[in-house]
Amino acid sequence: MNYKLVALDLDRTLLNSNKEIDTATRDTISRVQELGCEVVIVTGRIFPSAVDYARQLKLSSAVVTHNGALSRKINGKIISQHPIPGELSQEVIELAENHGLHLQVYLEDDFFFRYRNKLAEDYEKSIGVRGQELGRRLTSLAGETVHKLLVIEDDSDRWSYYKDYLQKFYGHRLNITSSTNSFIEIMAAGVNKGQALADICQEWGYQQSEVVAIGDNYNDSEMLEWAELGIAMANAPEEVRSLADRVTSDNDNQGVARALDYLFLADKKTEENKEASTSEVSREKDEQAKTENS
Repeated sequence: MNYKLVALDLDRTLLNSNKEIDTATRDTISRVQELGCEVVIVTGRIFPSAVDYARQLKLSSAVVTHNGALSRKINGKIISQHPIPGELSQEVIELAENHGLHLQVYLEDDFFFRYRNKLAEDYEKSIGVRGQELGRRLTSLAGETVHKLLVIEDDSDRWSYYKDYLQKFYGHRLNITSSTNSFIEIMAAGVNKGQALADICQEWGYQQSEVVAIGDNYNDSEMLEWAELGIAMANAPEEVRSLADRVTSDNDNQGVARALDYLFLADKKTEENKEASTSEVSREKDEQAKTENS
């Protein structure tokens, strides 16, 4: 199969536990690009937190952020955006604040929270970008263009309860998903990584049959299902692994590099090895002929 575009999630997929792209993975992606394949980062993060990784890999096209709600070119120019309808963002903000949940509101490249607590600080540290402490109720952001809402709840029972609650009352009007067992991520209905990837492919002229996607969690589900070849990381939940076409190694064992090496470089390496073997045989024959002639 002639794959022409690879979509990569960031956290716990492309990035290892140290939030780094290891050397082997970086080198493999570079070789895949040399073959003419487009590589795109598709993440739940905001653009300033993701673009540095794209630049490390020398990507030149685009970064999909906010789980598909906002796509930008590497230079920051907006390609497409799908904000949450104002009345719905207002409803969820009020609900979260009335129930004492830690909520973060995403407006393009910034995110806001009422007070900077440990949940906010841990999140900021994990993505390398500092958010904005509003110091007052988040409902004051009414009227702004909200691309994503994020509830962070580190109590597993409360996380499960509120995720189910939001799904029950808002699941038909919003996309409710998660990328960790403490996040509840909320976007406009129909907004997800898979749809964003489909839109980009249509704009750039790629066929669905030419796309590979690699991810690790529930917010990657639509992307893994839409792509011709969806690859889940070994560290993905069982439900996500079960819907993927293949499973690769985990993010601390070069899962992305191993998958791409198998898909794009195995045949090339075999051909290189054949050429090297042929060259070695020819060299040995030349040396033997020289010996015989002497």
